[in-house]
Amino acid sequence: MEEVTRLVSTGDCVKIWDAVSMAPLEQFNPHSSTHPVAQASWSSNNQYLVSASSSGDKLVVSSLKSTPVPVVELADGKKQTRVCLSSSSQFLVSGGLDHCVHIWDLKTKRLHRSLKDHKEEVTCVSFNANDSYVASGSTSGDLVLHSLTTNMSTRAFGHGSNQVRQILQ
Repeated sequence: MEEVTRLVSTGDCVKIWDAVSMAPLEQFNPHSSTHPVAQASWSSNNQYLVSASSSGDKLVVSSLKSTPVPVVELADGKKQTRVCLSSSSQFLVSGGLDHCVHIWDLKTKRLHRSLKDHKEEVTCVSFNANDSYVASGSTSGDLVLHSLTTNMSTRAFGHGSNQVRQILQ
């Protein structure tokens, strides 16, 4: 069976689209219906999707093997609004309204590490290609690189929120 290339969009809900026909394939909201979905991240095998709401109510890992089904909820009440899965899909990095970056171990479903390098809301998080660094940016325009092998962070650098958003996208 041929794999369909899919796209995801977020807003009032999560929508999964067929990339060729641009037709919607699925629509769901694993968060409170009163809060838009702020961001979503695919697993490397396209079988799971992690989402965060704009309120930061929780992070939800949904299985996409057939119809979308929430399978894991994390960070209840931690105000996490940004997410990114590692290339192995073992770790999830999140950031948000609490000014922190959290790294979650999806195998144990527990918080692995918290990074408190930002003074304002974290607006973007990302792993590098081999999952050895996490980059995060905040509303102040600061960018922080954190080495997962040495557990050391750079001093915050960068100026202007547009610069940080462009670097991580």
